[in-house]
Amino acid sequence: MRSKEAQLPDSIKELRRARAEAITRQIAQCAQHKQLGKAVNHYRRLVNHERLVPTSYTYASLVNAYVNSGDMFGAEEILKRMKAVPGMSPNVVVYTTMLKGHMLSGDVEKAEKLINEMPTRKPPIALDARAVNTFLRVCQRAGDAPSAWAAYRKIKGTIYAPEEKNEGWRGVTPDDATYKLVARLLSQALNVRDLRDVIKHSAHQASEETKKRLQSGGDATAAPCQFWNAGRCDRGRECVFFHDPAKTQRATVETADAVASMHVNLAHCAALLDDSEGATAAIATANDALDLAEALAVTLGEADASAENGGDEKAPTQTIDPNATTAATLTRDSVQTKTYKKTTRGELRLELKRVGGFLKRIRKGTQTKPDVATFLTRALVFDSLVEVGVETGTGGTVQSGSTQPSPEKEDSRKEVTGNARQVASVDNLVNTLHRRLCDAYGLERACEVSRAVSVDSARERLREILGKDGLVDFGVLFGHKGTRDGGGSGAVAEPKEKDDKKEKKEKKTKDVVPLESVDPEVM
Repeated sequence: MRSKEAQLPDSIKELRRARAEAITRQIAQCAQHKQLGKAVNHYRRLVNHERLVPTSYTYASLVNAYVNSGDMFGAEEILKRMKAVPGMSPNVVVYTTMLKGHMLSGDVEKAEKLINEMPTRKPPIALDARAVNTFLRVCQRAGDAPSAWAAYRKIKGTIYAPEEKNEGWRGVTPDDATYKLVARLLSQALNVRDLRDVIKHSAHQASEETKKRLQSGGDATAAPCQFWNAGRCDRGRECVFFHDPAKTQRATVETADAVASMHVNLAHCAALLDDSEGATAAIATANDALDLAEALAVTLGEADASAENGGDEKAPTQTIDPNATTAATLTRDSVQTKTYKKTTRGELRLELKRVGGFLKRIRKGTQTKPDVATFLTRALVFDSLVEVGVETGTGGTVQSGSTQPSPEKEDSRKEVTGNARQVASVDNLVNTLHRRLCDAYGLERACEVSRAVSVDSARERLREILGKDGLVDFGVLFGHKGTRDGGGSGAVAEPKEKDDKKEKKEKKTKDVVPLESVDPEVM
């Protein structure tokens, strides 16, 4: 089709190209509204009925339609088809869309494989902050702190691993969203040391970017830059218009919000690890950052969101030159964005009060210090839906929480071998769960400050909860010994009380005479 397209006159090719673009816009509109069926029908009309040549934007829009509709299998098939087209290669937008789909499904493994594939393609696809942030959101959705930290180390390779190449990663400049996402996951993992490093890196980058902004723009004799006056000019030193240093920039507000968010995470982490001094300092820094963000937001007109919604609050709005271009006016945040930012700051304030109140109660002795390690040993969290097992002699696997029935006439030697494999499977399950809790939720760090739980005793407690057959013992899980009956299936054993009720119900059912056996004349 493409060879025939090249032989057509230029005028006809232009008409066909315009028609393909029109249908592509229809596909993109259907993708936006999650109308997968209509999007596929438009694509079929483009290819099968009108015999037009799809462009990279056509494939990108179709991939987006599949992703927004939750059909990752279809999205992967369209991506394969796009790669197979000669002279057409997926760009960073297509890959970022695929990463968004993996974020919605929480599939870190596929997302990691996809983002590592981008720099290795020929020609290589350069990573950007948006693609990396999307991958970090996949990790956040799945609670995978180790994968997020590994990605951050690749970006900061000159600091953590200068000997490693990590091609394609070091060219990425992290933004405020990158630092916030990594900080939240490090706080989840109770990793105070690396979290403080991330905060330092963020502060250093913010300082450098502030210097660059102050050096941007033209001379003071030039006309004022309307984009700069509206809060953002992306041209930097290439802009020939004057940048008034007194004008507040939106990037400064976003940095202050990021500082507040990261220190809230630090306060959480320090409080759980019994570092009241560090938590108190983080709370103070977060409050100062929120005060600064709210003060700067007033100059940008963010504080008047409620007034624009019909509320009674009124705040000074940003005054923009009436001669400003339409594009400069579009840089202002929408009412929804202003409301979101204001609500987020309010939620951070509430979190700071909650952590501060917790520290105050601990200090006064009105609340007992919680043992985080004890709570973590009750968390059954795995890194995937795949059950851990050991390979059998027949090529299969003995899955955790399952017992494979042996033939009735199986000899004792085979029965012993099967039991040994089951024990090995449970051991793998316990070790996987223990490693997951240590890497993603900071079990080892929690054990360092715990008086009741050590790393080894935590593993033994997990072994007791899962039992010898991989079934959850709810009695041990919730601190009530001797309540397990062992009659469950899969990975969860049913409580004894439930079995008793079931037996009573069956017994009562047996005592009732079926309706069909009653003589109609008696009725």
